[in-house]
Amino acid sequence: MSDIVLTSLTRSELKEIIMNSILELGSVAAQGTEREEPMNLTTAAAWLGITPSTLVSYKKKGLVPYYQLPNSSKVRFYKSELRKVFQQNPQLLKALENKIAWLAPGYSIVFDFF
Repeated sequence: MSDIVLTSLTRSELKEIIMNSILELGSVAAQGTEREEPMNLTTAAAWLGITPSTLVSYKKKGLVPYYQLPNSSKVRFYKSELRKVFQQNPQLLKALENKIAWLAPGYSIVFDFF
């Protein structure tokens, strides 16, 4: 089984993807020297490629680290912490892949945020 995904992109879309990848690599390299920006629930879920409700479910089960002040509805996540959790617990992504395979036979998903 291959991790190759073929898609049609415009030149500007490809340029944006490459620039975002370079910026992300730069932030990972500078992780020890700069403060990482927190992500809200919607942004974190989009970055992971999952739905916000799935991320809420993982949060409620204590599977992902998050920050929330008492009596506040605002939740914050950090990429470095989420990346570490999913690297250490690939079964979380496997369960999501199995759900996608069940809902949409013949389709697959590639997680490339590591």
